[in-house]
Amino acid sequence: MRLKDLIRNNSWLNVEIQLINLYPDEKKNISAYEDVFSKLLIMPESASDMVIILDKVPDPVSANGYGISVLGVKKDNPKPEHPLTSLYAIEFESWDKWLSMEIDTNATREFSEPEIIAHCLWEMTFAGFDENKIQGKLNKLTETAEAIEQMPEEEQKKLLTIDKLISALDHESDTIRKAKDGDEVYLTELSFASKKYWSYPLAYFTVWEPELTITKQYLSENEVFVFERGKEVLAYYSIVNLHEPLSVGEIELEKGFWLDHIFVKPENIGEGIGKRLFLHLVDYCKEHSIHEIKILAEPNSKGFFEKMGCDYVREYPSTIKNRTTPLMVFRL
Repeated sequence: MRLKDLIRNNSWLNVEIQLINLYPDEKKNISAYEDVFSKLLIMPESASDMVIILDKVPDPVSANGYGISVLGVKKDNPKPEHPLTSLYAIEFESWDKWLSMEIDTNATREFSEPEIIAHCLWEMTFAGFDENKIQGKLNKLTETAEAIEQMPEEEQKKLLTIDKLISALDHESDTIRKAKDGDEVYLTELSFASKKYWSYPLAYFTVWEPELTITKQYLSENEVFVFERGKEVLAYYSIVNLHEPLSVGEIELEKGFWLDHIFVKPENIGEGIGKRLFLHLVDYCKEHSIHEIKILAEPNSKGFFEKMGCDYVREYPSTIKNRTTPLMVFRL
């Protein structure tokens, strides 16, 4: 049975349920997966000599102790064994070839059809949901590899490792987009994770919970922009326009535009993502004739905002007793 046969035999709803069950973090991208599924339903297939196999691989983070690796093996490879040297990574294969790939009988015995489709969808969109961009990455990798083969050995030693090369190409998929419905859960998790980077006492987070929690209403009422790399959200920022002064406990916020949040995943701090978000903010302000934006800065980030050209105004009362936070302003 081919992947295309499975897709035709199953409804999107059944596949969606398995995707969210198997890959909970992908819930924010579920509409993109549905678009890919719909394209595959009507896409003509192209011949492929690959068979799709699903292998269990150790994963200590997973609840059941293993993850699923989707790989390809040539049709003429001896069975039932799949020698490691005969396995192929197929995430860069064109989607029309995926459709004609047969599913290994071991996989059809061990997994349900919606599960197989879900695992394949995750693998084939590993580099993104735009097939043209995926093929563009593959073409660049191929061109670079061919160029390296023509270089003298001494020159090759000076080059990036393949891991670093792939990482650099991955950064070409970086995008900043408007936050959409469904992002609120992940952005809330990101807010807390980023704030915890500074090792604050846990008691502080009880106080901060209302301001760190992103809701659907918050997304609809404010300007929120997400930094995405491939399928992964790495950071975001938000702008709030106060039409009247607002009192929050002892804090009196002036009317005007405020940079309410700017958070980066802890493991990506130091990659320049915060700077790219701030430059996006500056462009947004220029486009919308915003001449001043105020910031109640995270104290540990004061230096960052100063480097971005913000002026320090004074210390402001914090929602945490006996603590202050710097008020800063960026003028255009």
